[in-house]
Amino acid sequence: MTASKFLSEIERIFRILFVQKTITMFLRAAWIGGAAYLLCWGTNQLWGWFPDQGSWLFYAGLVSILVLASVLLKRKPTLGFVWRLDRAFGLRQQVYTAYEILKSDADATATEDPGMQELLDSQALGRLSAIRRELADRGWQFRREFESTIVVLILLLI
Repeated sequence: MTASKFLSEIERIFRILFVQKTITMFLRAAWIGGAAYLLCWGTNQLWGWFPDQGSWLFYAGLVSILVLASVLLKRKPTLGFVWRLDRAFGLRQQVYTAYEILKSDADATATEDPGMQELLDSQALGRLSAIRRELADRGWQFRREFESTIVVLILLLI
Protein backbone atom coordinates (compact mmCIF):
# COMPACT_ATOMS: atom_id res chain seq x y z
CA MET A 1 0.00 0.00 0.00
CA THR A 2 1.32 3.44 -0.86
CA ALA A 3 1.21 6.41 1.48
CA SER A 4 -1.31 8.28 -0.67
CA LYS A 5 -3.59 5.24 -0.87
CA PHE A 6 -3.36 4.82 2.90
CA LEU A 7 -4.27 8.48 3.53
CA SER A 8 -7.13 8.34 1.03
CA GLU A 9 -8.46 5.17 2.69
CA ILE A 10 -8.46 6.93 6.08
CA GLU A 11 -10.23 9.91 4.47
CA ARG A 12 -12.88 7.64 2.93
CA ILE A 13 -13.50 5.89 6.25
CA PHE A 14 -13.82 9.29 7.91
CA ARG A 15 -16.36 10.48 5.31
CA ILE A 16 -18.49 7.36 5.80
CA LEU A 17 -18.48 7.79 9.56
CA PHE A 18 -19.11 11.53 9.20
CA VAL A 19 -22.27 10.91 7.15
CA GLN A 20 -23.45 8.30 9.65
CA LYS A 21 -22.80 10.64 12.58
CA THR A 22 -24.53 13.53 10.80
CA ILE A 23 -27.69 11.49 10.27
CA THR A 24 -27.59 10.29 13.86
CA MET A 25 -27.13 13.82 15.17
CA PHE A 26 -30.01 15.16 13.01
CA LEU A 27 -32.28 12.51 14.52
CA ARG A 28 -30.97 13.32 17.99
CA ALA A 29 -31.48 17.04 17.45
CA ALA A 30 -35.06 16.35 16.33
CA TRP A 31 -36.05 14.36 19.37
CA ILE A 32 -34.17 16.52 21.86
CA GLY A 33 -35.71 19.66 20.31
CA GLY A 34 -39.15 18.06 20.54
CA ALA A 35 -38.49 17.07 24.13
CA ALA A 36 -37.44 20.65 24.95
CA TYR A 37 -40.66 21.90 23.37
CA LEU A 38 -42.68 19.44 25.48
CA LEU A 39 -40.76 20.48 28.59
CA CYS A 40 -41.58 24.15 27.96
CA TRP A 41 -45.21 23.24 27.37
CA GLY A 42 -45.30 21.19 30.57
CA THR A 43 -43.78 23.94 32.68
CA ASN A 44 -46.32 26.34 31.23
CA GLN A 45 -49.17 24.02 32.13
CA LEU A 46 -47.91 23.36 35.67
CA TRP A 47 -46.39 26.65 36.80
CA GLY A 48 -47.23 29.17 34.10
CA TRP A 49 -43.64 29.63 32.97
CA PHE A 50 -42.95 30.31 29.28
CA PRO A 51 -46.40 31.79 28.48
CA ASP A 52 -45.48 32.54 24.86
CA GLN A 53 -45.42 29.65 22.42
CA GLY A 54 -42.67 31.46 20.47
CA SER A 55 -40.33 30.99 23.43
CA TRP A 56 -41.07 27.26 23.36
CA LEU A 57 -39.97 27.12 19.74
CA PHE A 58 -36.92 29.29 20.51
CA TYR A 59 -35.69 27.00 23.28
CA ALA A 60 -36.39 23.87 21.23
CA GLY A 61 -34.48 25.35 18.27
CA LEU A 62 -31.61 26.46 20.52
CA VAL A 63 -31.21 23.01 22.00
CA SER A 64 -31.35 21.43 18.53
CA ILE A 65 -28.67 23.80 17.21
CA LEU A 66 -26.42 23.01 20.17
CA VAL A 67 -26.73 19.30 19.42
CA LEU A 68 -25.98 19.84 15.71
CA ALA A 69 -22.95 22.03 16.49
CA SER A 70 -20.96 18.94 17.44
CA VAL A 71 -21.22 17.69 13.85
CA LEU A 72 -19.89 20.88 12.35
CA LEU A 73 -16.79 20.95 14.53
CA LYS A 74 -15.15 17.88 13.00
CA ARG A 75 -14.47 18.17 9.29
CA LYS A 76 -11.19 16.29 8.84
CA PRO A 77 -9.75 13.13 10.36
CA THR A 78 -7.66 13.81 13.44
CA LEU A 79 -5.19 11.71 15.38
CA GLY A 80 -7.95 11.00 17.90
CA PHE A 81 -10.21 9.64 15.15
CA VAL A 82 -7.44 7.37 13.84
CA TRP A 83 -6.65 6.23 17.39
CA ARG A 84 -10.29 5.24 18.01
CA LEU A 85 -10.41 3.47 14.62
CA ASP A 86 -7.22 1.61 15.48
CA ARG A 87 -8.51 0.56 18.90
CA ALA A 88 -12.00 -0.39 17.70
CA PHE A 89 -10.74 -2.87 15.11
CA GLY A 90 -7.73 -4.20 17.02
CA LEU A 91 -5.09 -3.03 14.55
CA ARG A 92 -2.37 -2.87 17.24
CA GLN A 93 -1.63 0.86 16.78
CA GLN A 94 -0.21 0.33 13.31
CA VAL A 95 -2.74 2.59 11.60
CA TYR A 96 -2.24 5.30 14.20
CA THR A 97 1.54 5.13 13.93
CA ALA A 98 1.53 5.27 10.14
CA TYR A 99 -0.97 8.15 10.09
CA GLU A 100 0.97 10.09 12.71
CA ILE A 101 4.27 9.71 10.84
CA LEU A 102 2.79 10.58 7.44
CA LYS A 103 0.87 13.59 8.73
CA SER A 104 3.70 15.00 10.87
CA ASP A 105 6.44 14.59 8.25
CA ALA A 106 6.56 17.76 6.15
CA ASP A 107 8.69 16.25 3.38
CA ALA A 108 8.42 12.88 1.69
CA THR A 109 11.39 11.25 3.45
CA ALA A 110 9.16 9.04 5.60
CA THR A 111 7.82 7.13 2.61
CA GLU A 112 11.32 6.02 1.52
CA ASP A 113 12.14 4.64 4.96
CA PRO A 114 12.19 0.80 4.85
CA GLY A 115 10.44 0.61 8.21
CA MET A 116 7.66 2.80 6.93
CA GLN A 117 7.32 0.69 3.77
CA GLU A 118 7.08 -2.42 5.92
CA LEU A 119 4.41 -0.73 8.04
CA LEU A 120 2.45 0.34 4.95
CA ASP A 121 2.59 -3.22 3.59
CA SER A 122 1.46 -4.78 6.89
CA GLN A 123 -1.64 -6.90 7.17
CA ALA A 124 -3.33 -4.44 9.54
CA LEU A 125 -3.19 -1.63 7.00
CA GLY A 126 -4.34 -4.02 4.31
CA ARG A 127 -7.56 -4.53 6.31
CA LEU A 128 -8.57 -0.87 5.93
CA SER A 129 -10.58 -1.46 2.76
CA ALA A 130 -12.45 -4.33 4.43
CA ILE A 131 -13.08 -2.12 7.47
CA ARG A 132 -14.42 0.63 5.19
CA ARG A 133 -16.81 -1.79 3.51
CA GLU A 134 -17.96 -3.15 6.86
CA LEU A 135 -18.64 0.35 8.17
CA ALA A 136 -20.53 1.26 5.02
CA ASP A 137 -22.63 -1.91 5.13
CA ARG A 138 -23.28 -2.47 8.83
CA GLY A 139 -22.23 0.76 10.54
CA TRP A 140 -25.63 2.46 10.41
CA GLN A 141 -26.50 2.20 14.09
CA PHE A 142 -29.16 4.83 14.65
CA ARG A 143 -32.05 2.62 15.66
CA ARG A 144 -32.21 4.09 19.19
CA GLU A 145 -32.19 7.65 17.84
CA PHE A 146 -34.94 6.79 15.36
CA GLU A 147 -37.07 5.19 18.08
CA SER A 148 -36.57 8.20 20.36
CA THR A 149 -37.59 10.53 17.55
CA ILE A 150 -40.75 8.51 16.90
CA VAL A 151 -41.69 8.53 20.61
CA VAL A 152 -41.25 12.29 20.89
CA LEU A 153 -43.20 12.87 17.67
CA ILE A 154 -46.08 10.75 19.04
CA LEU A 155 -46.01 12.77 22.26
CA LEU A 156 -46.05 16.00 20.25
CA LEU A 157 -49.05 14.80 18.26
CA ILE A 158 -50.95 13.90 21.42
